[in-house]
Amino acid sequence: MQQDLYDSSRFNDDDEDVEDLVDEQALSAAQDGPRSSRQGTAASQIILPQPKHTKVKSAEFVKSSVNVKDCPKAGYPEFAVIGRSNVGKSSLINMLTGRKALAMVSKTPGKTRCINHFVINNSWYLVDLPGYGYAKSSKEAVLSWNKFTREYFTERETLVSVLLLVDASIPPMAIDVACADWFAEAEIPYTVVFTKVDKRKKGCPPTEDNIAGFQEAHRQLAHTLKLHGGVNGYQISRIGTSLARALSSSCGPTDQLLQHVKDPAIVKTESFVGGKWVKAKDGDTVKVLNPATGEQLATIANLKGPDTDAAISAAATAFSSWASRTGKERAETMRRWYDEVRAARDDITTLMTLESGKPLAESRSEFDLGVESIAWFSEEAKRVCGDVLASPNRNSRFLVMKEPVGVVGAITPWNFPFSMITRKVSPALAAGCTVVLKPSELTPLTALALAALAERAGVPQGVLNIVVGDAKPIGDALLASDTVRKIGFTGSTGVGKSLMAGAANTLKRVSLELGGNAPFVVFQDADIDKAAQAVVASSYRNAGQTCICTNRAFVHESIYDKFAEAVADRVSKLRLGSGLENGVTLGPLITHKAVKGVEEKVADAVQHGAKVVVGGSKPAFGGGSPLGGGSFFEPTVLTEVTPDMRVFREEIFGPVTPLYKFSSDEEAVRLANATEYGLAAYFYTQDLSRAFRAAEALQYGMVGCNEVAITSEVAPFGGVKHSGMGREQSKYGLDEFLNLKTVCMGLGQGGHLGGAGTATT
Repeated sequence: MQQDLYDSSRFNDDDEDVEDLVDEQALSAAQDGPRSSRQGTAASQIILPQPKHTKVKSAEFVKSSVNVKDCPKAGYPEFAVIGRSNVGKSSLINMLTGRKALAMVSKTPGKTRCINHFVINNSWYLVDLPGYGYAKSSKEAVLSWNKFTREYFTERETLVSVLLLVDASIPPMAIDVACADWFAEAEIPYTVVFTKVDKRKKGCPPTEDNIAGFQEAHRQLAHTLKLHGGVNGYQISRIGTSLARALSSSCGPTDQLLQHVKDPAIVKTESFVGGKWVKAKDGDTVKVLNPATGEQLATIANLKGPDTDAAISAAATAFSSWASRTGKERAETMRRWYDEVRAARDDITTLMTLESGKPLAESRSEFDLGVESIAWFSEEAKRVCGDVLASPNRNSRFLVMKEPVGVVGAITPWNFPFSMITRKVSPALAAGCTVVLKPSELTPLTALALAALAERAGVPQGVLNIVVGDAKPIGDALLASDTVRKIGFTGSTGVGKSLMAGAANTLKRVSLELGGNAPFVVFQDADIDKAAQAVVASSYRNAGQTCICTNRAFVHESIYDKFAEAVADRVSKLRLGSGLENGVTLGPLITHKAVKGVEEKVADAVQHGAKVVVGGSKPAFGGGSPLGGGSFFEPTVLTEVTPDMRVFREEIFGPVTPLYKFSSDEEAVRLANATEYGLAAYFYTQDLSRAFRAAEALQYGMVGCNEVAITSEVAPFGGVKHSGMGREQSKYGLDEFLNLKTVCMGLGQGGHLGGAGTATT
């Protein structure tokens, strides 16, 4: 597929619009058009051995039939592709311009052929550097290059970008060093592109070996195209389909993103497979946006089914070695990962806030909880124990062993981009499994940072693989593979059911943490202030976008008005804004589509008689605020709500608290249980007897009594009914990644040796 993508015969001048395919943020570092002076810095510099210059007689070089100096200094930018013979200059220009580049070789009798060059459309220069075959010596070649640059490049003020091709098959020559040195000294942005020469053919065809080098050239071209608006009349929308695809494969963070982190090395935009950072096989990409502003944060590789198959293969290859390590050895590796992640707290929480929108304080809280999953399960790795069972047969013994299930496919959501990963990956690694993780394409940067830190910590290649991209083809690949023996998923109930059905074909183990519709019951003896504070903390965490946040608040009729007033007062003081701003307590929803969904549910409630006490609509940010492009919804409190409204039946997943009345304990429990979901429930009471009875009667996997902070690495997390199956966290969560094996040891016929320690019955 890659050779087809880079086949120059496929280039054309069709009208396919690729404006949206080019990373507008990353490619707009400067906006002042073609340079009028030699100012700027080298874009990418090569580190090569420095040549030793000695005085020798300058070689007399021959110019080609088209002279660079004779070309007009046009107002559009000029580019140069420079390199020794057979490194792929013509192939690269073919791809970048869609024009066939024919080498123009000068054969002047009696003169040394040192440098040849030609011009395409008065904008592209192909310069053939003299190697040992063209010049009498490397020193002579360097001097020839210096003369050429003085005569032809020094005065070309519209030369905006240079691609220097270097043959990766052999050590760099002195001429390569001299070329790079000169452009660095002249402050002309250049990119070194390493290619691999095919010795069997003339030239350097765009084979798979050269893909990385050519894609680097594409990134440089995309940068200059965006700066200058086109090349010699080629507007961005008329470059050609194949080049559009190539440009769209350019991954990278924006300057806006990088300015917020201390360690840019953990900001990754490619997926992590088999210990390598990879792009999508088809070159596809997707943008990551800041939901608080709508601005682009990065362009990342958008992987699909074939990419996932490669990740599964890498995980399968690594499984045997990782599983054979002792629990202590795995624990030591995981502890190094924990240390690296803990040290990166500031950067990771910043990434979480930028891509998910949640306030920084909430990101830090999620980090502090999630990172402890790594520590907890690193210790549990040393405590995976089997059993010895008493046998009814004097001459046999039963052993129970625990073994890792195999390759695990983990799929995590966007609302907790850090902790949802650590609570799935950590027990899997502790048990001896390898993992293929598919994080949300809306919030991939946190996941990729975790992979970068795992790589830094020495987690073996293939043990942790991350594929970011289209959910359907990635999920289908995980389900279809018989190599993947377990699926762990957090997300919607509908998708969870589909995954469970798909897993049946290969009889995979499945753990599902699905939707919720959490009730919060305030009994008449509850402390109203504490209960109101707890409802607000639960309802508006992450703008209400959590599976365990309060979705329905049931309040005893005797305290309903007072409680509603206490909640409304607290909600009215919440401050909307960007999560990185001081004092912001409520961030945006993840997308504008999510805002629309909340709007529709609130409108339905109002239409059926509910009253809006606080909020109820999208906020208006004035004065040209960047938040105007964000996906915000006001924190909302609804009263006079009834069970016939959508906010009762459906998960709201937004900053809305509906308040319902009840008159008896039995009614409160009945209303709380009147849902297909069963993840989390809360109640406040000061009556010990009522507390026990309510906790037992509520049909939920987790119940908080006078408490809403119910999650911890030491406690099992999970639901019942349509909220899923299986448990995460705690010692019970580790068992989800282990198979039981029974071993019967036949001892044969033998005499009793005596002693007290016999394993018979």
